[in-house]
Amino acid sequence: LTLPEGWLAGIPGRTFAAIKIAMVHGDLNRPGETLALARNWFGENPVVTSLIGRNSHSLAVTDFMLRDSGFERILVIAPKEISESRAGRVSQRLLEIETYRLAALRGLPAAKKISPELTNAEQQLADITAQLESKVASEQGLLDRIISLAVRIERATVEHMYRFSATQAYNKIVTQRIAELREKAIPGTQTIGEFMGRRLSPAIATVEATAKRMVLLSERISQPSALLRTRIDMLTEAQNQQL
Repeated sequence: LTLPEGWLAGIPGRTFAAIKIAMVHGDLNRPGETLALARNWFGENPVVTSLIGRNSHSLAVTDFMLRDSGFERILVIAPKEISESRAGRVSQRLLEIETYRLAALRGLPAAKKISPELTNAEQQLADITAQLESKVASEQGLLDRIISLAVRIERATVEHMYRFSATQAYNKIVTQRIAELREKAIPGTQTIGEFMGRRLSPAIATVEATAKRMVLLSERISQPSALLRTRIDMLTEAQNQQL
């Protein structure tokens, strides 16, 4: 099937993932030789390979590199006797792994962007707590500051928590699809699961840690806020008694 030139640019919307997957017949009894031939499609880039299935019925090869055309490449090699349904399941899982990997990574830029703001908020909270303990500032002034800080964190939570939750959900799908491959390694190359463990897991950990920081910071803000409100209520009650 030959597509007309410029067909991708003519599709409405923005391209999220563009993957070119090729499925060919090959001899898996000699995976090393088959892999050497497969490398021709990927140039000098290091490849990630996985023997798929309990009986190693397919070989998946990719490098997760974006070409000038805007596409990534995945090559699946299988014997001629492979059924169409099995070939379809393999291609679907591979496409879903890469698509949901990219979807999961959308939370990383947001986590990096908000991290300095969270650090600044934590420093402000520590300063407010210190002034609350030393009683060098008025209670009302400190309460105004902590309310302003709480509003900032709540706004950030509303803006980003959905994306962080989606990142965790997409990562679970990636993990499930990799498990369904039942992959085995070819000596000298890393599997898709190993690649994801080294490249995707740190990003997911960053997003999860940022989401946890937001929740903990919100909880920490509520504690000095309650103390300030209690102190203000006590002062107000004392003034009322004097009156």
